[in-house]
Amino acid sequence: MRIYMTGASCAGVTTLGENLASPFGMRHADIEDFFWLPTNPAFSTKRPVSERVPLIRQTLGDDDWLLTGSCMPWASQSDEPSLSGRNQAWHERWLSAQTSAVLEIDGANSAEKMAAEVSHSLARMNKDA
Repeated sequence: MRIYMTGASCAGVTTLGENLASPFGMRHADIEDFFWLPTNPAFSTKRPVSERVPLIRQTLGDDDWLLTGSCMPWASQSDEPSLSGRNQAWHERWLSAQTSAVLEIDGANSAEKMAAEVSHSLARMNKDA
């Protein structure tokens, strides 16, 4: 099973991914680990674009994995439909075009409640597969 979780920065996507990966025996990685070079201070130097995807593939391999990521700085304007580039409407179009299952989680819930909701949905999807 391969899962990609996305959401706005500080929405708890990474925490949720960490909480879900272990019980399902999945490797967890966060997109931030590939977007930024390891520097001090952190998040100050972007990794070259040409290195990001190969590094993700190398790190996650062919096994089951859960990749988390954030929307970056434009997330605060993501509900503005006139914003050029990525916004909520863009994400909804992208999600509607996916051929894999898409699960929308209410980020207002606690991490425990969100993890339980996702676990229940994944168990149901695996049963139906």
